[in-house]
Amino acid sequence: MKRRFLIMATALLMTAGVSAQEEIYLDSPVLDVFNYSYLGLNGTASYVGRAGAIGALGGDFTAASYNPAGLGFFYSSRLSFTPTIDYAPTSSTYMGVKANASRTTFKIGSFEILLAVPTDAADESSWRSFQFGIGMTRLKSFNGRSYVHGDVTPFSLLDVWCDNANEGGLDQFTTQLAYNTYLLDTMPGGNRFFNNFSGSVNQQTQERYFTTSGGISEIPISFSGNYGDKFYVGATIGIPILSYNSTSTYRETAENTGDHFDFNENYEVNATGINFKIGAIYRPVEMFRIGLAFHTPTYYEVKDVYYTRISNSDNGASSYSIESEGLYNFRTPMKLIASVGAAFGNQASSVAGSVDVDYEFSNYSGMSFAPLGDNYSDLNYESWRNRMNMQIDEAYRGGHVLRVGGSLNVRHWVLRAGMAYFSNPYKKFDNNEFKNAEALSLACGFGYQSRHFFWDFAYANTVSKDMDAFATYSGNMIHYTNHSNLFVTTIGFKL
Repeated sequence: MKRRFLIMATALLMTAGVSAQEEIYLDSPVLDVFNYSYLGLNGTASYVGRAGAIGALGGDFTAASYNPAGLGFFYSSRLSFTPTIDYAPTSSTYMGVKANASRTTFKIGSFEILLAVPTDAADESSWRSFQFGIGMTRLKSFNGRSYVHGDVTPFSLLDVWCDNANEGGLDQFTTQLAYNTYLLDTMPGGNRFFNNFSGSVNQQTQERYFTTSGGISEIPISFSGNYGDKFYVGATIGIPILSYNSTSTYRETAENTGDHFDFNENYEVNATGINFKIGAIYRPVEMFRIGLAFHTPTYYEVKDVYYTRISNSDNGASSYSIESEGLYNFRTPMKLIASVGAAFGNQASSVAGSVDVDYEFSNYSGMSFAPLGDNYSDLNYESWRNRMNMQIDEAYRGGHVLRVGGSLNVRHWVLRAGMAYFSNPYKKFDNNEFKNAEALSLACGFGYQSRHFFWDFAYANTVSKDMDAFATYSGNMIHYTNHSNLFVTTIGFKL
């Protein structure tokens, strides 16, 4: 989502004689849609402290968005809220130069109310309790900031724009603005564009500041039941709300004159969706539990707004694009989660504990787009949809997540730890470059529980790497190392 989707999609439609796989490069829009579907590690402190490994154990409200059968372990009603601090530093390497930036945000990670209704039944062939839960859970954070710096680089973005203008004419978001600010010009009496930047001698400094904010928060409406303390079932209607904002400032400075030009991009996405989750947990013996959950795709209706600005310090000229609005549907992949866990002791035990292993599979090549609204009448959207969805199929493969976590309870205190591994869902492309969303999360936490009150704290560190380019065929890749330091605390009351 770092780039304007529909504009780039239109540009791809104009490309002739190239197969879908050959068109997929590191700045292709289909490589950004993964952010709609990939959720990472977010939730209550007890969930985060175990790195999300609760699929067969339940007993946490985040289970409503994960395996809703886990709510069936509650016999008492409760409410809680979870403040979260996310410190996200990012380091970049470009042309051998390293740079760093970071961003810190504070959010309410979750708020939930759960009503538990025990029955009078005491045998293994009766329903022991039912639960109803509603709340808000933050499933993903888009918090981030990066800075890229390259000294005396031989590549200029203006050269790319010049080629684009000569091949396809001026577009209203880049080359037209460059022409308006005299960064691009034509020879008298001619129609061929050339790079008119006053300091262009193929020796320039490049910089880019990129800031993102927003996230995905889901309103889960959940129902669950406990049958004989052996079989637990649950279902959730999820209403995810997506908000994403990005601002990017690219600056190119001529080494010989000190003149520079800025290219600013602003992108805003808002979406509301719906999904359905079902889950079951079976406890064949007191200690062991087996869990299984299925998530339908999330069906989003997306609205986005994009606009740009270019300024030239040499003459003080600036030019703004129009605000372009897009409206389309997006479908995430379905998910399947299998879990196995073991627990010893109970609430009356002085020492108790548990361990859980979860495996999650998502087929990211199953993501898809469809346009909405009458403002698309001047494009062949059937062709657009088929091509973009074909590119998604070419770019993505199945994604795997492995979570392992455990806890140790000593009287009223509990210690937690866990790890989560996220595989890379991107395929290799014809230009021999990779996108990489592989990530590793390590988490730990502790908490205190009394008869009417509970408090939990967790810390999780997630490390991932990625790559990017200022433009296709630039030949110089930007390599990122992203860190997310999540500090989570949950305060709750048993009713």
